[in-house]
Amino acid sequence: MLREPLSLAAQRLAFKIDDICDCILTLESGDFYKTMPARHMPGFWQDVYRPQFGGFALYVKVQIVDNRSVVISFKER
Repeated sequence: MLREPLSLAAQRLAFKIDDICDCILTLESGDFYKTMPARHMPGFWQDVYRPQFGGFALYVKVQIVDNRSVVISFKER
């Protein structure tokens, strides 16, 4: 479930909510780039992925909060 409006970066890529969900659901271990501490939430960690999707090289950052995956960043690299 998307709780926030699409990011401007996703809008510029002409991605719809379904596209973003498809990208997230098809992430593979080879797309993984790094794990980093959350800047504004001490004690939380974020995983960064660099997938190719829809003809674009993307930067996708996700964080698990309350057993849910939250997309922190979704933009073109």
